[in-house]
Amino acid sequence: MNRRLAIASLALGIAFGIAGVIVAPSIVHAQGFHAVHSPDGIDIWAVGDGGVIYRSTNTGADYFSTSAGSGPLRSVATQGLVALVTADNGLVWRSVNSGGAWTSQTLAGSPHLYGVAFPSPATAYVVGAGGAIWKSTDGGVAWTQQFSSTSAALRAVRFTDDQTGWAVGDGGVVRHTVDGGLNWLPVAVPSPNRLKAIDISGSTIWIVGERGTCMHSTDGGANWQHVNLKLDSRSAVRAVRVVTPDTIWVAGGGGFVRRSNDGGATWTFMQHKMHGALSGLSVVGNRAHFCSSKHRTVFRTANGGATWLMPTLASMSQTFVNKFAHAGNARGSTIVQSPVDENTFYGAVNNYIHRSRDEGETWQNIATFPMPNAPAISYNKCNAFLISPKDTNLWIAAVGGSSVSDRLLRTTNAGAKWDTVLIRDFGEYGIPLEMHPDKPDTLYFGGDFSRLWRSTDFGATWGELGSDSVFRSPCDIVVVPDSSNIILVGDGVTGATNPPAQYYKSTDGGLTFELKHSRTGIVGASEVPGMACSRQRNSTILGTNWSAGGVQRSLDYGTTWPTTSGAQQAWGADIVRDDPNVPVFALYSGNAAYFSYDGGATWTPVSVLNFGSSNGLLARDRDVIIFQQSAAYWKLQTTYPFTASAVQSLNVSSPNGSEEWVGGTVRNIV
Repeated sequence: MNRRLAIASLALGIAFGIAGVIVAPSIVHAQGFHAVHSPDGIDIWAVGDGGVIYRSTNTGADYFSTSAGSGPLRSVATQGLVALVTADNGLVWRSVNSGGAWTSQTLAGSPHLYGVAFPSPATAYVVGAGGAIWKSTDGGVAWTQQFSSTSAALRAVRFTDDQTGWAVGDGGVVRHTVDGGLNWLPVAVPSPNRLKAIDISGSTIWIVGERGTCMHSTDGGANWQHVNLKLDSRSAVRAVRVVTPDTIWVAGGGGFVRRSNDGGATWTFMQHKMHGALSGLSVVGNRAHFCSSKHRTVFRTANGGATWLMPTLASMSQTFVNKFAHAGNARGSTIVQSPVDENTFYGAVNNYIHRSRDEGETWQNIATFPMPNAPAISYNKCNAFLISPKDTNLWIAAVGGSSVSDRLLRTTNAGAKWDTVLIRDFGEYGIPLEMHPDKPDTLYFGGDFSRLWRSTDFGATWGELGSDSVFRSPCDIVVVPDSSNIILVGDGVTGATNPPAQYYKSTDGGLTFELKHSRTGIVGASEVPGMACSRQRNSTILGTNWSAGGVQRSLDYGTTWPTTSGAQQAWGADIVRDDPNVPVFALYSGNAAYFSYDGGATWTPVSVLNFGSSNGLLARDRDVIIFQQSAAYWKLQTTYPFTASAVQSLNVSSPNGSEEWVGGTVRNIV
């Protein structure tokens, strides 16, 4: 290849390398991407499991696939034609022709390397396990170890220039340098959690991490403030981009992306269709890209997040997978997330309590409700189950049986011994127990032909509230987060027509209730089996109707209830805990669930055979949505079929190879 063409290739800036170079296809045995990077919003890089590297030069519409090794790739950064990628076991991969070919080196000690910063063509930094920080002054050819004064894993690194940088990691560790890493000074921040990402604009710094961690400083790190993202799911925040001191993007959880234009005071939630742990985010002007560790599909926007697209040839497929068959029929909704471990879930059916430690993938029986009178008598329904956030050995359940009165059972030792704390009939399919979202010691109970009951000691003692309202059979109760004086009750009796299903609202903590809406004139709308509210948009409440009447959506804290879906037999409902744009409801016996991506304005059905009758559901986030069906736990599975091209090449049609160019001149290359 002659020198003149090599010079022309350099002028491209985003070239794949020499014309005709073919790179081996990637290994396809792993899952998704761990990082996405773009220098300009047009040239896109994504790296992930199995050594896979995706590259696009048309804003993410189409991708070429290359590979660097076979292990997971953790981060990527570029300067011109030079690309650096970090991996496990101390590997740094380097390409000098924009991914046309790769070479690797292993840093001493072989630490897993999680983050890379490439602030200038000569200077680069990588960070990783054991507090590892390495620096290169020749564009990644050679590396020198630096002293970080910590043994904690460092997960991300960010430099504003060659000299000034930050690194964050496990246990709330933050390090800062102003001299190119000669000295890394500790910075105290108000979080002990694993920190996943950092970004900077001027003196404004944002850091995000696990268990919903988000904090920022506006004075260069001297002082820090928590940012409450209202993530009841306790999801990890894995990406942050500070476009300006006022314009901030954060992303993570099961796929949420949100943007603030006022320094984090208010947020706009992006509407898109990713269901998967979001692991990487790139923002350049109005162009943004994100990726998931669960999938190999990079989403893109060219208008600041107003609309999002997948690659041209990508698609989306959804189904439900049966994860655990149980004895007996489910009642009410008894799926709860552990207060201390976001990956652990509990459920109760008949007299059995089940637990999953792996996001609902596998389940085990861990406890039973006691037989109240004789060995031949046992509870055959459980309609509600709660775990105290203050003591995870403290449980309470609403149970009943054919030969025993409905009651509330309470245990202080994770089911080894149970005490009856209240005997009161409740609806056969209702969800009579509700925990106060802001005062977890306070519980509410709705019994048949009764006022609302309240406990302020997590169910040890109970008393009726002073309301004059006597409900027929409360189907579900909602205490509105961050507006807890507002309590909503969906009331009704199966098959009743006079009155039909009704929505009640209290604005004084349940002392008094006012009827706000009755499903009068809707034949078959006899009860409200499911209601849902999100802390992130607490003015919106969802309510379902059985057996007719569809789904109502209140946008004013339960004052008015216009119908948003006419789907018949609507039953269980929830709103994903990391994104209020995604409510979901299931049909009782229609073998389908409905999803919305615009807050409940429009709905998309997902059908499945042999779903059984639907009862409860829990949507921890976009990625983990579990349905409690009549005889099994089912889990949503979303895939994004897409195959990137196995080669990347550059075909030069102009110049045609016979021209002579003077060095330093500017020419158009096609």
